[in-house]
Amino acid sequence: MTSTFRLTSAEFKKIFKRPSIFIMAILLVIAVFISLYTFNPNSRVDNTVDYSLDNSLQYYTTFYSGSTEQTKSDIDNSFLATDEIINYYKLYNDRNSKLNSYYNDIYSAIRKVESETSAQLKASKFNDVIEALEDFKRIFVSFDEFVDMNNAQYDFITITTTSQEISGKTSYTYLDNSLASLDYLIDYAKSHTYHEFIDMFNLAGNGHKTKLEKVLHHGLDYIQTTFLGISQTIAKNYSAYEASVESSKTDNSIRIGNRNALKTALETYQTYFKLVLDNDYPLVLVNKDKKVAIEELIISAIDTISIPVSEEKLYNSHKTAFENLAKLNIINNINTFTNNEISQFEVDNYLINDYTNYQKKVNDNRTAILTKIDNLKNDEAVSNIQFAITEYYLLSEAYHNYIYDKTIISVTDSYEKTQYVDFYKYKLDEFNRYQVNEALTTNKYYIDNNVYENSYLTNFAFNQKSGNGDTNLFDFMYFALELCAVIIMVFAVMLVCSLITGESESGTIKLLLVRPYKRGKIITAKLLATLFFALTFMIFSFIITFVGGYFLFGMPTQNVLAVFNATTAFEINPLGLMGINALSLLLDIVFFVVLALMISILCKNYAASISAVLVVIILNYALNVVFGGTFWYTVLPGMNLHIFKYFGNAFTSVGDGMILQTLLLTSIESSMTFVFSVLANLSYMVIALAISYSVFAKRDF
Repeated sequence: MTSTFRLTSAEFKKIFKRPSIFIMAILLVIAVFISLYTFNPNSRVDNTVDYSLDNSLQYYTTFYSGSTEQTKSDIDNSFLATDEIINYYKLYNDRNSKLNSYYNDIYSAIRKVESETSAQLKASKFNDVIEALEDFKRIFVSFDEFVDMNNAQYDFITITTTSQEISGKTSYTYLDNSLASLDYLIDYAKSHTYHEFIDMFNLAGNGHKTKLEKVLHHGLDYIQTTFLGISQTIAKNYSAYEASVESSKTDNSIRIGNRNALKTALETYQTYFKLVLDNDYPLVLVNKDKKVAIEELIISAIDTISIPVSEEKLYNSHKTAFENLAKLNIINNINTFTNNEISQFEVDNYLINDYTNYQKKVNDNRTAILTKIDNLKNDEAVSNIQFAITEYYLLSEAYHNYIYDKTIISVTDSYEKTQYVDFYKYKLDEFNRYQVNEALTTNKYYIDNNVYENSYLTNFAFNQKSGNGDTNLFDFMYFALELCAVIIMVFAVMLVCSLITGESESGTIKLLLVRPYKRGKIITAKLLATLFFALTFMIFSFIITFVGGYFLFGMPTQNVLAVFNATTAFEINPLGLMGINALSLLLDIVFFVVLALMISILCKNYAASISAVLVVIILNYALNVVFGGTFWYTVLPGMNLHIFKYFGNAFTSVGDGMILQTLLLTSIESSMTFVFSVLANLSYMVIALAISYSVFAKRDF
């Protein structure tokens, strides 16, 4: 250890005597001054609610009685929309759970009948089968439970079920076939003996069991069943229109009636399609390309049979319209799409429980914020009530985003990536699990603590202010330190190359090798001396950027909400977070110094080693721009450097200036984690050091 320290000290003195050290310090100062005049970040998106009023009472009155954006009624609609989707998912899961439960009860009751030896007991227990069938039917038709938060039925449910005011009952328009099968099973059970029912139940092919399985499937996937029902109506009306067109003797009023019925059925399919797909949250999932194709097909079909009134009485007009319709092959295309492409979406019960818990927390938070607003209506400072109203608005945003992101993650958990990237809407083709989890963690923190985005600085970015006001010193420091780190990196790799290949070419290294030092200690000393100077220059850069930024931009008072590894959100003073950033930059420099050490040992002349190292650095930045974010690139060093991105700034930058962000930094691919990146970097460094020590020990100078 003593000899290593002595060698390191000697290398340090040798480096210190070089004029390039002082040139380096001057370059860093120049870089900071250039940064001071070139740094011009975009303003952060300001979510502050601003009614442009004069006093707190006016804000209070407008908030409660206004109907414009970001007043209470408007914000409450956002809360209501999120509550309604939770309500729907909960009702859907409850109904499905009961359907499956009563379905299993039917089988359980049948097994008990079969297991009894006494005919009298069999007949008695057969009543349980009938009761289970009736319970199953009761849940099957329980669509009246599907109501929104205003006790009105969801639009996509009202198309599935049509109220009949005369009878006071509900007609299950597109579930009639399944309901008829279920009624048949119940009637059969009531009018036949148990052994006749069970024999028919177990009959292979088209027995009661097969019918019951179909009924269960249609009950669980009632949206697809509704599409199937509309498709059958289209097919029936298509056949009727075809028959009326085939004969020129058919009464024209019948022909027009059949045409109109077909057109109405096509429009119903089109309307239902829009209702279930154009939601903020998924109800069904379909392939986006096939969705577009079927929509265009239906529009073409409707246009084809939309005969002008002046020509409706002409037989040839209908004949031509139907011939063009037949070319679209609409029946086969609709049936294929409906049967194969519509997948009804269901949220897992554990998510429903989570949604319900956060629904309660959000309601408690709303009450607390509204109380705060009430207490501030006569406050002298308008900014205080403005801040509280903004919190109410941001709570609605956090609530919506939390539930939405949780739901979308459940989609990606249920399907392979090759499937969900092609689903319509919800931006699943751009889905990044790490980014979504980071947003989830952030919004969870907001709701758990009832403190929101307006209370914090955002994490640092090249092109965006971290606060709502003017640029602060940490915005500048982040920008300037990144540029300084590049300069330090280039200097450090040139330095380590000069200590190896430079001294090899000049022959001075032989004077060191003849002394009683192991070669491993010699290379360790050169490496430590280089890293010490890198550390010194990083500290120097930190100080001058801090001083320059402080006097020019000033110190912010808010903390930053950082998110570590997309799992843990925490408040931190921006100076502390900037220290973590500086440490991250230093680790990047260490990485390239170790890499340069290996290259300089493998090369036998200084020019070749410097050229090779600089090519590697430039190539790293170039590949970041071209391949950053791709899965295969995650195993290479470029994607795993600058671990500060795991503290919540990887997805901060937007708009102008992204090229610098993309060049110097990389985003995080879905599968990446902090541990993965650290281990990847360590692995490369260990390999590089192992090669360096091994080759240097055997090299003939």
